[in-house]
Amino acid sequence: MFWRPSDKKVKKDGKFLGKLPIEFQSGFAPELRAINGTDIGKRSDILIHIGNTGKDTLGCLMPNKAYANNVASGSVEMTEKLVGAIIRHDYASYVNATKTKTYIRTNENVVKRFIIKITEEIIKNKE
Repeated sequence: MFWRPSDKKVKKDGKFLGKLPIEFQSGFAPELRAINGTDIGKRSDILIHIGNTGKDTLGCLMPNKAYANNVASGSVEMTEKLVGAIIRHDYASYVNATKTKTYIRTNENVVKRFIIKITEEIIKNKE
């Protein structure tokens, strides 16, 4: 995973949930890359950001607490928690990304030793 410039929101204008070692700057999002031959279709990257519907996050990761009637809830809280954990884990990579502002994966903006395991779950829509 690495940090890259993005217009996708990873938090609202308020404070992060939990203390961060640095101040968060808008305009950056964590980007996942498939490893070990994982198939992610035609996509080359998967961003992590907030949203409420599939349209908001087509092809990206949208952490949330609940899902009903095709709408997710708790996305802001859960995304802030995940992104905050990533920053607390390796804040140097985030600082480097905000300085270089590059879309290119470099050794300086790669988050070291942080693994996100994604599992597929079939959710029955409550209508």
